[in-house]
Amino acid sequence: MVWDPQDYNGTTMVSFTEREVWTPNIVLANSNDDNEALHLGNDWMYVRYMHNGTAIWSPMAQFNSYCKPNVIKFPYDKQECGLNFVAWTHGPHEIAFQYQSTKVNMDFYHENGIWIINDGKIASWFAVIEGERRELLLIIFYLQRRANFFLLNLILPLTVMNILNVLVFILPPTSGDRVSYSITVLLAICVYMTIVTDKIPKTSSPGVSFMCTKCLVDMIISSFVVLFTIMGLRLYHTADDVVISKHTALVTKCILGLYCKEKTRIEDSDKVMEFQSSTDEKSFPMHTSGEGNNTTTWKHVGKASDIVFCIVCTFAFAMSDILFFAYVQ
Repeated sequence: MVWDPQDYNGTTMVSFTEREVWTPNIVLANSNDDNEALHLGNDWMYVRYMHNGTAIWSPMAQFNSYCKPNVIKFPYDKQECGLNFVAWTHGPHEIAFQYQSTKVNMDFYHENGIWIINDGKIASWFAVIEGERRELLLIIFYLQRRANFFLLNLILPLTVMNILNVLVFILPPTSGDRVSYSITVLLAICVYMTIVTDKIPKTSSPGVSFMCTKCLVDMIISSFVVLFTIMGLRLYHTADDVVISKHTALVTKCILGLYCKEKTRIEDSDKVMEFQSSTDEKSFPMHTSGEGNNTTTWKHVGKASDIVFCIVCTFAFAMSDILFFAYVQ
């Protein structure tokens, strides 16, 4: 449609509704609407024709599309989602997509509370659809999840429960509440996992969220905390007539510092003996440390096991957190 503006009172542009003129049938290929195909434009929109034959069509629409998410690094995941537009009833020899810029215009974009759009690109490619080669216009968005909400409501509470779980080894063995305390924390972590699973996207492709793996690992470590608590109490309340092996006694002394104390007492006794021999006086009674292995009891073994179990569980929980943040960042 071309005309000379001088022949029509200087008219350089005319407008028609879409129902009155031809417009390309461009639809969204990856639509998430099962009822109807989403296409660009509407009957009430206008197409402007310039006097030189240029037609300007500025369609607008709201689309619901889908993309394949990758939630392995949830809640610090990044997604790459796109809108695939195709001229469904026209081949590439009839309609060719051309774009002035490969960047998406973000002038009308409003900030989202869940996602951050880091970048947007435009590209075109060819695909075979229903046996015919068609050109697709791809608008790609690079998204990044805002993780502060999940950090404060999912990760930090789980870390606090892990800290509370380790504190069970600080309780006196005679308190009688150590096992019930550790089991209570374990049940709290199990209940918390059900809350976490509601917040995490339910998908197994391309992989399960590392957050789920972390919760499972923390629950397993908490189960070992209960086991270690029972073992520590069993050692603490062992009868005194049960013989303690030399290796167990030596390890217990090293952990509790009894070996150093006993060595100091022996050195002090040797100094007293030297002093008595040099003065040749017998007014000072000589005391020797004859306690030997009898200084180590099963109560000492139980206390030493609590220290070892506390260090092991603290290290396990710390490594769980460190590996999680190192992997998802």
